[in-house]
Amino acid sequence: FSAKEKEKLSILNFAPKSTINSELLNFGRLLNLKVSSVSSLDNLVKYIEEHKQKTKIIIDVSIEKSELSGYLEYLEKITLNKKYLNLLAIPASTNKNMIKSMMNVYKNSFPTIALTKLDEAQISAEELSIFAELECKIGILSGSRSIIGSLAFAKNEVLAQYMKDIT
Repeated sequence: FSAKEKEKLSILNFAPKSTINSELLNFGRLLNLKVSSVSSLDNLVKYIEEHKQKTKIIIDVSIEKSELSGYLEYLEKITLNKKYLNLLAIPASTNKNMIKSMMNVYKNSFPTIALTKLDEAQISAEELSIFAELECKIGILSGSRSIIGSLAFAKNEVLAQYMKDIT
């Protein structure tokens, strides 16, 4: 990042007050980006409204907060605007029933899937078929749990190479 680009990107952690330290926040600090944390939906909405014109915001949502009343409705509303992207991280070891369940919850927020932990577990054709049947967009492949680890954008060539490598 150049100095000007750093001012245009901020990272926000949306988690309970007891979980104010996330890996994404640590990554942002490492890159000397603006990092913040909120614990209520009202504060999240306020932060987004105050900063959406000035910066790009990456929001790390704790699994505890995804169950929060009103959060899914807000996510569905803002992702109708193509300027917002819902990136849903799903570990490669997730079974087909869990994938169906997660996609049922998030289907109206049009998630792009980030397949994670591909170095720890292999995803089978059955699970990839479920993603295809549900018309999911797979956008990122990650070789480890950490965002700092290997990361590949899921283009057809990358997916084909990955499938070739696991056979």
